[in-house]
Amino acid sequence: MPMGRISVPKIPIGDPLNKRAVISDISTAVSYVIRLLDHGAGNVLAISGAGMSVDSGIRAYRGAKGSYIINKSYRPIFFHEFLESHSFRIRYWARSYLGYPTVRVAEPNVGHYAVAALMKMGYIRHLITQNVDRLHHKAIGVKQDSHAPDYFKPHPNILELHGTLKHVNCLSCGHQIDRDDFQDLLSELNPSWKNYADTLQSIGQEVKTNPDGDADVKDKSFDSFVVPNCEKCTVGLLKPAVTFFGESLSKEAKELANRRVSEATNLLLLGTSLTTYSAFRLVKELKEKAGSQIGMINIGTTRADELIDWKIGSHLDTGGLGCSQVLKEVGLQLAARQRLPDSHPVIELLHSGVMKPLD
Repeated sequence: MPMGRISVPKIPIGDPLNKRAVISDISTAVSYVIRLLDHGAGNVLAISGAGMSVDSGIRAYRGAKGSYIINKSYRPIFFHEFLESHSFRIRYWARSYLGYPTVRVAEPNVGHYAVAALMKMGYIRHLITQNVDRLHHKAIGVKQDSHAPDYFKPHPNILELHGTLKHVNCLSCGHQIDRDDFQDLLSELNPSWKNYADTLQSIGQEVKTNPDGDADVKDKSFDSFVVPNCEKCTVGLLKPAVTFFGESLSKEAKELANRRVSEATNLLLLGTSLTTYSAFRLVKELKEKAGSQIGMINIGTTRADELIDWKIGSHLDTGGLGCSQVLKEVGLQLAARQRLPDSHPVIELLHSGVMKPLD
């Protein structure tokens, strides 16, 4: 398929007169979220997107400092391109090699910890995240055992709808390796690229990284970058364990997402434009439930603006209340209602998290 015919999904523009009024006062915003959580009676589903990780220093695709805004020519790789083109594959892995360290060292922000606290208090039952950075797992503190192939075991109540960057899979035999180990292997096979990355780090120059760990690299040839085949079957292509644009969700992820929606009473949308249909369809399904409530915290226009009951943030790409500010205050008020002591682990969560503004 010619590149010119491929387009990244855009947010459909509805009638602006039908858009819900945006809540911009923190006190009102907190009361709306608490009301939704109370009404949900322990069966609230949250869906988070790239906007949730912006305060951790990971750039979103959209918004004032999103990848599509600061680089008008940017487009993510499509699944068929990765499969069919060697040049696309080495370009992807070279950019990922430079961008992955930013995701690897990223820390959960205030919003991630607030969601973890709300889950531990029983106000949010399940979380579906479209993010592949695993920061929700880090926040909730699910430690691995020494023999696990990943830093954090999947939490039973957290579904990574689009996968995770923490693994690399063989497309032929299914063999899986840890992304950190693969990063070390790429360093061994590409010493000049390692030197380049080390030089950037030594002078304090960070590459601009997209939510999928792909770095924005200009004026550098990728032809010399070496990408190995699977170490087990020796012939299979290696791909990060994430869903690319144009790739179908796994059957397991789709079925579990459907089950989470069927179990939910209310829905809280966090930092997502819902541009991808895989997440938007879940909102549509829950909207059909009688008595359900759908609330949103997001800065910028979304695909679901005409489906939700209320919105905190902004219809513009700048300004407005964000997830971290609102969710922390929600958590503190609900913890106070439960009379949790200052030494309680939930209180510690609510006072944790980074706030790392983007350049």
